Amino acid sequence: MNQPTELIKGDPALEIANTQAKWAQYVVAIGASRADKQEYTNLANQMLDELYDFSDGGFILFKPTLAAEKPVRTTRAQTLSYFIDGKVHEDSGFALTPWVRVTFEPSFHYTVLEDGSLLVMGRCSFFRADQTSETADYTFGYRQTEEGGLRIYLHHSSLAMGTSVHDRLLTFRKGKSFRVVLPGEEQYFFARVVSNTRFGRMPAGIAYCQQPGDISDCLSFCVENHLPFRIRSGGHQHEGMSSGDGVLILDLSGLYRNTETNVVEIEYSNDGQQAWIPSGMKLDRVYTELRARGKIIPGGGCQSVNVGGLTQGGGWGVHLRKYGLTCDQLLDAEVVLADGSFGRASEFPNGDRLLWALRGGGGGNFGVVTRYKFNLCDLNHEMTTFGIFWKKDVEAKKGVKTWVDLHLKNDFTENLSFTANFTRVNEQDHFDQRYPERDLTPFSVRGRIGGNFYGDQASLIKFLKEHFGDLIPLDNDGEPITDRSRNSYFSSIRTSEIKAARNILSSGEQPTEVLPVETPGSVSLDTDEYTLCQLNVVLGTEDAPTSAYLQSTPPEPKFRFDVLPDAPRSTCDQPHPHKVTSVYPADGIEDAQHMAMVDWIFERLKATPYRKDVNRYMVWPCLGGAMRRQEFKEVSSFAFRDKPYLFQLQSWWDHAGQLRNDPKRDDLYVKWMNDFRQDFTAGHPTEGAFINFVDKDIPVDERQSPEDQKLELLKHYYGENLERLQEIKSMYDKDNVFDFEMSIPVR
Repeated sequence: MNQPTELIKGDPALEIANTQAKWAQYVVAIGASRADKQEYTNLANQMLDELYDFSDGGFILFKPTLAAEKPVRTTRAQTLSYFIDGKVHEDSGFALTPWVRVTFEPSFHYTVLEDGSLLVMGRCSFFRADQTSETADYTFGYRQTEEGGLRIYLHHSSLAMGTSVHDRLLTFRKGKSFRVVLPGEEQYFFARVVSNTRFGRMPAGIAYCQQPGDISDCLSFCVENHLPFRIRSGGHQHEGMSSGDGVLILDLSGLYRNTETNVVEIEYSNDGQQAWIPSGMKLDRVYTELRARGKIIPGGGCQSVNVGGLTQGGGWGVHLRKYGLTCDQLLDAEVVLADGSFGRASEFPNGDRLLWALRGGGGGNFGVVTRYKFNLCDLNHEMTTFGIFWKKDVEAKKGVKTWVDLHLKNDFTENLSFTANFTRVNEQDHFDQRYPERDLTPFSVRGRIGGNFYGDQASLIKFLKEHFGDLIPLDNDGEPITDRSRNSYFSSIRTSEIKAARNILSSGEQPTEVLPVETPGSVSLDTDEYTLCQLNVVLGTEDAPTSAYLQSTPPEPKFRFDVLPDAPRSTCDQPHPHKVTSVYPADGIEDAQHMAMVDWIFERLKATPYRKDVNRYMVWPCLGGAMRRQEFKEVSSFAFRDKPYLFQLQSWWDHAGQLRNDPKRDDLYVKWMNDFRQDFTAGHPTEGAFINFVDKDIPVDERQSPEDQKLELLKHYYGENLERLQEIKSMYDKDNVFDFEMSIPVR
């Protein structure tokens, strides 16, 4: 590096704390002239006028292991050195001692942001001219620009604020009984992860609250220090809004943990008909424990989701037509309000209004719900789950149209809750002319129905045969065909006997049988559904197939050529980058219009290029049945109870085990989703959206003010109930303490 390096001030990379404190972003362009400073006034007005003065021609040296041309996973042994010939200015009353050299020793923790930047946690040592030094935890990041320069991130909160948020949080956590994990600590890069890894948020800290008082303490700290916060029950908010850059995350996963057993516990009523369930408890645990008692709540189909956000958003699941939305069985809730007060929602002034808002008004708007009191529903003596696949175009479309027609009529048994879907697959993976006996017809879109039935297998098959006719794959004896080489087959059909006692004795007697972990009616995408079973090229003997299904015992290949990572094998196993969106069919449209929408979706998916690193599919979640009951409508803010079904479009890509996400791939698949939704809604009668399947990119009129744009977006999710929700928000959070990207604003 024999030319001077210019330091150019850039736009803020990430929000932190508030508008007065932002990340410092700098662009180092080798041999470039200083850019127009006016372009960067947004940062200049709030940050140091110049962090480094390079007018004297300073320079920066990098060790080859950290060269910008190829970001690598760093180790503790690698060190980055700055050699600076200049001075440091002062800002916000915080004096920085001038230094002549800075060394950065990375930890092994790193993340990749949406713009491709690599951020590494580490420790900086600041050397003065007399070689005395100070050490502090920093975040360093870099990426190579298209022009060949290098973009640098170096952040410690004290550079932007008088006393750093980090130092304040260090003071705050002293003497606390709960953990607060901060940047630079070994657990941080695990603690900060949310379900959608498309968002590489860098929170100021993560507080693992154990009791309601911990939440009150955190809220008070955040209000006093003007520090934004986010509430995280399980982190499954699809737009990453249970986290944020520079925020304090209030993690609820440890609430109501028994200190002796270290297990989060459910509290049951004496008769076993009601239960207080903690917000941070995973559905897997909830279902397993309740099922042993012959009970269930109508929760979601993904076992890794936690109770909190699911319930407040309404809560869709495969018990819906039998027992309604999750929130329909909600009797009460314990809440920490914005002022730190804690109590039962029903006992607060106007508590009935607060409960109305909590039943479908979305999470994080009115307070922090610590646990929910549910009415527990009875499981049938026999529960049957099933799935049926169709490969042929005509059968796939006919199957989904039959499903749609059933739900338009809404006159079939409430004992059955099931979904339909189309999934884009690789037609070449399922057909090989050398093996005609497999009877595999080339196809690119696979159709499916599947769900949960309160009854035995024989009763279910009778119903399916009555309504779907020859589309149901049965052999000559009337038994389900499970041979996957066929053009249609049952992917699964299983009847479970629920033997647990229906009522738990008041003496506290426990059920004698603990049933398996599997949840009746789980509809997560599993490895045995070969939509998600990616094929690997196999070079073997002459008579070996050129490709083979990746099942539980795949053939051992000699060579595998996988340029792209595999798409996720499940949407519920671990965090993955993804995008979802939803919309309802409009009211009052003709049956033919519903069927035309099925055709359009099928053809659009069929025309979509297949890529092995992404799963793209449209789901029709069932509605109707119990959720239309007047008794539920009157006490819930969920706005779309009379719809026959929902459209839910999803894309999930990469595997969580990949080293890093590719921001360009993220942009590609998000754009595909946005284009699909926009084209679909522009050409068909649709309206609204489901807040549990949140999508912040639904188009709004950008000529409006930001406040009006937000209201227009929220109107999609809350419909005519939005104004009433705003009124309730103003009653319980008049200062808008619970404020995030898509929070309900006060009136």
